[in-house]
Amino acid sequence: MKKLFLLVVLASIVCAVGVDTQAQQASAPMLKPTVHPRLPADSSQLWLAPDEAASRLARTAPLVDFNAAVKLEVENNFAKALPTLTQPAVQQSALGDYAVYYQGLAELRLGRAADARRTFQGLAAKPPIGYLVEAVALREAECDEALGDPAAAMQVYERLAASKTTVPDEVLLRLGRAARASGNSEKAVEAFMRVVYEFPFGDLAAVASSELDGLPAPPIAAGSTRYKLELGRAERLFGAKRYQPAKLAFESLRPAAQGDDHELVNLRLAECDYFLKRTRAARDGVKPFIEKASRQGEALYFYAVATRDLGDKPEYLRAPIKATSAPCHVLRWLRAHPIRVLFW
Repeated sequence: MKKLFLLVVLASIVCAVGVDTQAQQASAPMLKPTVHPRLPADSSQLWLAPDEAASRLARTAPLVDFNAAVKLEVENNFAKALPTLTQPAVQQSALGDYAVYYQGLAELRLGRAADARRTFQGLAAKPPIGYLVEAVALREAECDEALGDPAAAMQVYERLAASKTTVPDEVLLRLGRAARASGNSEKAVEAFMRVVYEFPFGDLAAVASSELDGLPAPPIAAGSTRYKLELGRAERLFGAKRYQPAKLAFESLRPAAQGDDHELVNLRLAECDYFLKRTRAARDGVKPFIEKASRQGEALYFYAVATRDLGDKPEYLRAPIKATSAPCHVLRWLRAHPIRVLFW
């Protein structure tokens, strides 16, 4: 009887599993081939490869002449390139606007700044598209400067600075120089400061900073706008591991730093010293903050690693005692950093 009962139960389970499997199979989506768009017959639409018609167009006489003229300009042979670029057939080709641009560049490099400015202004009036919008404006401003008209150049650079360009820091630097040449010191200071604070990692930041030295820039006073901008710039440089320029920035802030900023600036200077392999200066710099400070954990960390690197083993071994007697938030900071390898 028992065996019969077990057989009935087993059969019921098998049936249930079979029904469940069938239900799952019925509800599962049917696999079908992926529907792809049909491939175009034109190969240029597949890989952006030029078709025969485009290849023939690229080999037309005006475009061949244009290509040769550009190569001449690359070789600084502007006098030989200019007659080709002024040919009507070249300027009416698919790259006609570029031909006019290179015509203006040749005129500028040959010392015909007035002619070049007229060429660039005429091209800007069309107006051009793409990169030519920026390139034409930059060259027009160069013509203004060559003709001794920095005020006109400043207006062009201001217009460019208000738009998106490929070299915004260079545009601002040029704007600052044009403004200074035209006697607008306030505009010059504003442009140079934008380069320094908006592009601290760029190659032109140091150039703009030196340009500010001879101008009536606002002082780095505690609580001032420039102080806050300079502190933000210094922290960004430190965070990017640019320790030498970061150290210079923090040193300029130290005379004006007060309260919590005084601690931050001095700690950052010591930390820069550590990363710049000035270990003894780093240890001495953080030492005032290892007993009591809002950033005590950070100070203890750099004090310990600097002491270890100097080979002062007795003082290094006393660092854990200082850490374990520190407030809870200091211990949490230390445990979140590699110092735990040294202490625990």
